Amino acid sequence: MAASATSEKVRNDDGDFVGCLYDTIMYERAVHRLKTQHKFDFPVRYQALAHDFAEAYRFCLQPKFAQNQETTHYSDCIKVSRVATVNGMKLYVEENLGYYDIFPAEDVFDPEFYERDLDELNEDEFSDFDSVARQMGVIKKNVGFQGCTLTKKHEAEMAKAFAAIPNDTRDMIAAVIHYLRTNVWRHRGSGGESVVLMNGVTMGVQKYSRPIDGYESEREDFPVANGISHEDFGSPLRPVHMLQPSYGYDWKGQTYKLACVDLPTRGSDHGFYASLTRVLMEKYHSLLPPAELMVRFQRLKVSVEDFLVKSFPGEKLKVEPFGSFVTGMLSPDSDADFCIMGPDIHKHTLLNDMPYLAAELERYGFTNVKAIPDATVPIVKFHDPNTNLDCDLNTGNYLGTINSNLIRTYITLDPRVKPFLYLIKNISHVQSIKSSLSSYAIIMMGIVYLQTLPGDLGRRQKPILPRLQVQPAARMSEEVVRLNHSGSTNSVVGNDRRHEVILTRYDKNLDGLHTEAGRDNTMLLSELLIGFFEFYSRQFAYTEKAIHTAQGDYLHKTHNEKFKERSTPSLRIIDPFLHHRNIAGWCRGDSLKKMWEAFNHVYLALSGGDLDKAMTRYDPREVDLYNILN
Repeated sequence: MAASATSEKVRNDDGDFVGCLYDTIMYERAVHRLKTQHKFDFPVRYQALAHDFAEAYRFCLQPKFAQNQETTHYSDCIKVSRVATVNGMKLYVEENLGYYDIFPAEDVFDPEFYERDLDELNEDEFSDFDSVARQMGVIKKNVGFQGCTLTKKHEAEMAKAFAAIPNDTRDMIAAVIHYLRTNVWRHRGSGGESVVLMNGVTMGVQKYSRPIDGYESEREDFPVANGISHEDFGSPLRPVHMLQPSYGYDWKGQTYKLACVDLPTRGSDHGFYASLTRVLMEKYHSLLPPAELMVRFQRLKVSVEDFLVKSFPGEKLKVEPFGSFVTGMLSPDSDADFCIMGPDIHKHTLLNDMPYLAAELERYGFTNVKAIPDATVPIVKFHDPNTNLDCDLNTGNYLGTINSNLIRTYITLDPRVKPFLYLIKNISHVQSIKSSLSSYAIIMMGIVYLQTLPGDLGRRQKPILPRLQVQPAARMSEEVVRLNHSGSTNSVVGNDRRHEVILTRYDKNLDGLHTEAGRDNTMLLSELLIGFFEFYSRQFAYTEKAIHTAQGDYLHKTHNEKFKERSTPSLRIIDPFLHHRNIAGWCRGDSLKKMWEAFNHVYLALSGGDLDKAMTRYDPREVDLYNILN
């Protein structure tokens, strides 16, 4: 075909090929995300979409298309639109508010849609694990946008729009999608069979291609992840019906008075769990701190490093972050946690003198400085006026960094882990459990639950998380850590000098072997949360079992432990590296009772689909826990 004729076809296409291909790619990616990750939100990177179109452009340049007068112009359509480059894709998305025609954003059905702005996203908003925390680097701005949320309306739009697209364009889109599925994505997208198209020239996805023998009605549907669409299910609120009381456990031990909620099965009412998952994910995203918090954290780290250089010149000191800013479990009001490290740091007299260190920090310009030398890990607390962040600083407690890295590794293994842990942490905070049970202890309870999935909801499902501390020796990373702190009167090792130096071992998953190891588990976030609170309010034997985080299991308490707790029931959560230490030491007696009552309250609320109630502080006067059938 002559060049002028090709140009004419490009002009006449008026963007239909590029636009419809764009929407189809978005649809394929969104359905795959929902199928594999059970997530309705859909963040999209400009770079990923541009790469898809670059591959589509190369595909269209193949001789079988470039030398065919009916298909030769499609590569030029992509080239002219500039969507195969990141900047060109960004401009295209901004001009079209994230959609073309057949796969509109959710609000397109709202008259006010055209008045809204594109919801652009920063680098740290693309993963449930904050990769920026790992690098402690500057967050890249506006690298993508919040894509469309799948609903039945989008299915109808897709089917209706494809019926109006010219046959040649449909076939080309079908061929491109087959190519992307096979050679780029390595997954089947929204599903559907591939067939031979264009008189045997290429393969394409049948449901996108031209009608077969003119019968459009016989074509495949455009399913949204096996029919899951939260819009169909509406609110997750449902009546709570209780089963008859049966054998179980409360905070004091065995009881025959507890009743479980009559929960629907996945098969009988998947809509309840899917809709509640949507509500939970919306709450999770609303609780996440702004991206600029990581920028302020990085600035504070630089300031602390500068303080060490000026206050202790010539010494080879460094600052190691740990805690929520490393694990990704931070909230908007999180404190920064730093550890001063260096050669023979535990013998450094001045750095281990917390009042002296406090005086130096105040001299440097930090405010609200307070030394706490008698803490289990001696620290200095202070406020940085330049970043408006509070900070806890210790000397030589490298075990905190290792603990944080262990949690961070678990969080990276499955996309459900961070929202699950983040929500149980925040729910526990709302229920005022934090006074007797630290966030660290609650997170470890959640990790062991995901490693075992005990209880009815998790039955017949494989665990989501592996046991990183129970792996073959060849996979283990080892570090020797000294715990005794010079000047401390209340060290984590106590009076037992055997624990002064310990060997920490766990699988860091450096080769990605354990990434998405729980992919065969299809439980939604809502099922995991309900199961967690049901287990710890109905099925966990507090007086008989301890939570062993290193083993990733629930093991019987020793005879000596049970003897010590004979008059005061206690929760025991064994530290992953200090196996003599109970990180839930204060959660006993009345504190354990309050925790159990709050967990029971959350279990009943979530079972009814009521997240607002679960996030409301429990009032013990509301209900008689042992007579909830009346």
